[in-house]
Amino acid sequence: MLSRTRGMKWFSTIDLKAAYHQVRLHPSSRDLTAFITPFGCYRFRRVPFGLPSAAAMFQRLMCSILAGINNTMVFQDDILVMGRSRDDHDQTLLKVLNTLDEKGLTAEFSKCKFACDHVNYLGHVVSAQGIKPKEELLSAIRRAPSPHNKDEVRAFLGLVEFYSKFVNNFSTKTYDLRQLLKTKNKFLWSEACQNAFDMLKNDICNAPPLQGFDSSLRSGITTDASCKGIGAVLTQINKEGYEDTIAFASRSLTTSEEKYSVIEREALACVWAMEHFRQYVWGTPVILRCDHKPLVKVLTTKGLYKASPRLARLSVRLFDYNYVVQYLPGVKNTVADFLSRMPLPSNDIEEFQNTNEDGTEDMWVAIVEEGICKERRYVVLVICNSHRSRLPRARDSARATRHSRTVHRETVGSGLNGSTVSLLRYYLCNKEVII
Repeated sequence: MLSRTRGMKWFSTIDLKAAYHQVRLHPSSRDLTAFITPFGCYRFRRVPFGLPSAAAMFQRLMCSILAGINNTMVFQDDILVMGRSRDDHDQTLLKVLNTLDEKGLTAEFSKCKFACDHVNYLGHVVSAQGIKPKEELLSAIRRAPSPHNKDEVRAFLGLVEFYSKFVNNFSTKTYDLRQLLKTKNKFLWSEACQNAFDMLKNDICNAPPLQGFDSSLRSGITTDASCKGIGAVLTQINKEGYEDTIAFASRSLTTSEEKYSVIEREALACVWAMEHFRQYVWGTPVILRCDHKPLVKVLTTKGLYKASPRLARLSVRLFDYNYVVQYLPGVKNTVADFLSRMPLPSNDIEEFQNTNEDGTEDMWVAIVEEGICKERRYVVLVICNSHRSRLPRARDSARATRHSRTVHRETVGSGLNGSTVSLLRYYLCNKEVII
């Protein structure tokens, strides 16, 4: 639903007062709501709260009432009115209010917000900049203490899973915590669990805003698979040429899927991602990116007859989609590839110098940041070193000398949304970096 907010700048929310009680209950159904009290037997004449079918009935009713009014969304008794300009917003709001008045529905004025640049809707903050988690829930996540038993772990995972679309490879990052919930495993809060716990809190609380989906823009899905799970990210190229993140998605592997070969896990990630984002990409051209080059031919009709039975079955599931498979090297697959694996443990910013044959010195910097930084973005730095040993450290007063043209490249981070340059400026201000 919230993907329809892209490009909107003005928002209003309307909350109906005692929503169910504003709907009359059919006479033939009133006896079914009867209840006994010390003063006699009573029944409802209005729809009571708690009926199993009440939610579906009321949602269908509200959708039919507001049908035909553009730039509106409704979920139960919460109505969102949007507009690209103030005039468009005001005209739409007037139509909604007149329609509610005609149907005899009343709103709770104290809970309504009108003509705002951002509003809270369905646990999210919706604005022209995108969609972000609600601050009240983020505050609860920040203050959450470390769990002491399985029930507390289960409660924490239930809380953060609501915002899993803001976290890349959520299932992989929760792997250690989910292992604690298995019946055969005893509760043992290890350092790995604490790191995963802190990482989840930091990822969600510092998540960048997601953008709404625009069917007129070119879409792309980047996938990756690891031994713990599969992940994907849906992006779109905006009019300025930058890639906007629409949503992240991930899931863990089953016991049988963990035994798949690498190419089968990568193919499974591609198929699952396309089916997960079906509501967005079905019927539209989409670029499917993966870092496993053999899949470029396997996931096409030309390579189908050469594939194994399992790969062939996975490939057939993609026939419903209009897609083009594109190979993306792992060093460039910074969103799905690097974050699908456990981040590096160090948090140091290491500096060292390289003395060239002509006497000049080059400054090199290695940033290792556990996949997390204060801006909730990641940078890919390819560190070049002629030695295949560890990189020298500044505190060791070490100087690396270039003896050959062969260099060793080490990936130390990852980057999102073309923000590498700005983040390099953030970390390496007034420092010369050679990559």
